[in-house]
Amino acid sequence: MTLPGLLLAVHVAAGTAGLLLAGPVLFVRKRRGAHTWLGRAYAIAAALLCLTAFVLVAYDPAALAGLAVLGVLTVGWVGAGVWLARRRPRLGAPGRWRVWHLNCMGSSVIAFVTAFVVQVANGHPLAWVAPTLIGAPLISWRTRREVAALTRRNRRVDQGAGAAGAGVSRPGSLDHAVT
Repeated sequence: MTLPGLLLAVHVAAGTAGLLLAGPVLFVRKRRGAHTWLGRAYAIAAALLCLTAFVLVAYDPAALAGLAVLGVLTVGWVGAGVWLARRRPRLGAPGRWRVWHLNCMGSSVIAFVTAFVVQVANGHPLAWVAPTLIGAPLISWRTRREVAALTRRNRRVDQGAGAAGAGVSRPGSLDHAVT
């Protein structure tokens, strides 16, 4: 097997793994355990997919330039999503990092689906936009739900904490949940 053939096989395997893992990662309960392990596997699949894509682009840059851009975006979204999940930075209200994590990882799933659909549809222009037209409203809907849940939870925590402990993160709050 040639090097491009081997790279393509790894690329296809990583893309398939990422597509198969995306659903379970998105729909499993966001706690320590399944979501964490599936998320790590998804991130590894994304890293392999993008790494092989960048090398494959060197073999045919004119034909694969658009997919290279998609690879750069995917690396950025997955990297940011993983960083947010591991660091859990305070971005305003407690737990707000989850909203950003959701948007980054959801965007990476759209990128995975876009690359797949573009390949299946032989680069048809609609294949480049359809996954975003479908996926962006789903991310927006899920983001609104997450923000509402965070608002309710933070309100309960602040009411229970009183003036002295208002805004303090507590075990069991969303700042302590593992994604």
